Amino acid sequence: MAQILWTESLSVGIREIDEQHKVLIEMINELSTLTSTDEKNSVVPSVISRLVNYTRDHFSFEEGLLGKVSDQHGQRHKGEHAAFISKIEDYMEACGSGYTPYADLVEYLREYWLVQHIEQVDKELGRLLSA
Repeated sequence: MAQILWTESLSVGIREIDEQHKVLIEMINELSTLTSTDEKNSVVPSVISRLVNYTRDHFSFEEGLLGKVSDQHGQRHKGEHAAFISKIEDYMEACGSGYTPYADLVEYLREYWLVQHIEQVDKELGRLLSA
């Protein structure tokens, strides 16, 4: 699977968030690469764990900014964060039980997180904060 490359089209206009997104993209790329290796069952769970921990910190940072925007956007944004963490935790639980849905996880991260969350919700946050 092709690596995700950071481009300015992914920028939300908030330097700290953009830098955090770059780290998350690197983690997704690492996960994508590792899922096609023979060692995947021994290394992927730790990468997922790091991804979840970093994502929680990232979401906490974003949610700290939500008080500056409309309650409607804030509630939607927080709801998406909670749903995302829940979904990733489901993948972690599946991995712990022996089922390894790595390809599904990578696709979810690429499609949901990149296409939906950054392109729509985070960019809206950037627009609202710069208004």
